[in-house]
Amino acid sequence: GVGEFTRRELIDLYLAPDSRTPELVDLTVAMAERHGIATYERQLQALMNRSDSRPYLADYEGRALVLCGELDRMCSPTLHEEMAQLLPHSTLVVLPGIGHLATVEAPLAVNAALLEFLQS
Repeated sequence: GVGEFTRRELIDLYLAPDSRTPELVDLTVAMAERHGIATYERQLQALMNRSDSRPYLADYEGRALVLCGELDRMCSPTLHEEMAQLLPHSTLVVLPGIGHLATVEAPLAVNAALLEFLQS
C-alpha cells in the first residue's frame, strides 16, 4: 500500500538524514496511509500538470515568507531562492539540516520563522 511505498521509496526524499528517526518515519508513513493512494495520485497529477507560476510572482505586491529545508530534495532551496528573488516583498528562510517536511522535522523552527515574519 501507500504506507509501504512511502517507507521504501519516499522517506529519503521527504526527510533529511538526521530526521529519519523511527518516530518521524512512522509519522510520515502514517500521514501517507491516512490520506491514501488516491490523494497521492491526485497530488502527483496536479504537480505534473500545473503551469509554471514564476512569471507571475513579480506582480504579487503582498509580503511573502518563502521557507524550505536546506536538504529538501523534492523542492530545492535553489527554487525557493528563485521564488524569493521574484517576489518583491519576500523573506527567505532556509532551515539548516532540514528536508522537505520542515513542519514535521523542525516544527519549532518553522513556528519561530512564521512568528518572526508575522511580527515584522
